[in-house]
Amino acid sequence: MEKIINQRQSILKFLLIMKKYLLLILMLAWAINVFSQEDTSRLTQADYLKKSKNQKTLGKILLGGGTAMFLTGILVITDDAAHAVGNFLNPNPPPDKNNAVLSDVLIVAGIASIIASVPVFISAGSNRRKAASISFKLEKMPVMQKQSQVIRSFAAVSFSIAFNQK
Repeated sequence: MEKIINQRQSILKFLLIMKKYLLLILMLAWAINVFSQEDTSRLTQADYLKKSKNQKTLGKILLGGGTAMFLTGILVITDDAAHAVGNFLNPNPPPDKNNAVLSDVLIVAGIASIIASVPVFISAGSNRRKAASISFKLEKMPVMQKQSQVIRSFAAVSFSIAFNQK
């Protein structure tokens, strides 16, 4: 009986030790993962300019495509209307070209595309302003060296903040 109790206690001790080791391994794995991540959220001036250019191009495509779809939808409606008016007094009219669904789809898709271009243009302008506000340049600073003043160059990051945005 005492042998069974001793075995049981040794198994419980073993399980307790294994739990501690498992917890330690999990904590180390988490710590390695935390310190392994890199901060890639910082964009340079060139990144902001490229992003702005791509967004501006996308905005132009959305605006131009939306305008083309909208005008095509309007032309389809006017063509159907002209066809209906032209056949008003004709005793044997040709079959109707009922393109109402097509014109509705083109008009709605065109308006949606035009509306979608607006935030893209706004975002492009925002990224362009961010690119303009961040710059890297060499600054010159006077430094005293052996009782004389010497001008030294050093790398600097320049930020400009516009308080009156127009």
